[in-house]
Amino acid sequence: MSEHYKGQGVGWIHFAGIFYIVAAIFNGIAAVSVLTKGELFDDSKLVVSDLKTWGWIFIVIAVVQLIAGITVLMRLRTARVPAIVIAVIGMVAWFVAWSILPFWGLVMMILYGLIIYALVAFHEYFE
Repeated sequence: MSEHYKGQGVGWIHFAGIFYIVAAIFNGIAAVSVLTKGELFDDSKLVVSDLKTWGWIFIVIAVVQLIAGITVLMRLRTARVPAIVIAVIGMVAWFVAWSILPFWGLVMMILYGLIIYALVAFHEYFE
């Protein structure tokens, strides 16, 4: 193993990539549940739009996150900045949807913050 791949940064990068994949799965599940069982959620608390729109938005976010997770795990240098942007978009989306799932929104925003930290602080681990 070369010196380039040693240290705590590799663990943070793996965390970011794996969390992206897990977040994609959870966002996909949330989107499908909103689209198929929307009557279980109270959309009167939404700040922007309606539940069906947010369901489709989270499906798109899930697909993009899955791609971002794979590219982060591959440590592609060209994937780092788009992955940071995707984390910010995910954080904003959960902030806007906060009123529907407040605890889960808080958890997701904290984890997105950790992803941003990993991708910014340990940029030298990308090839």
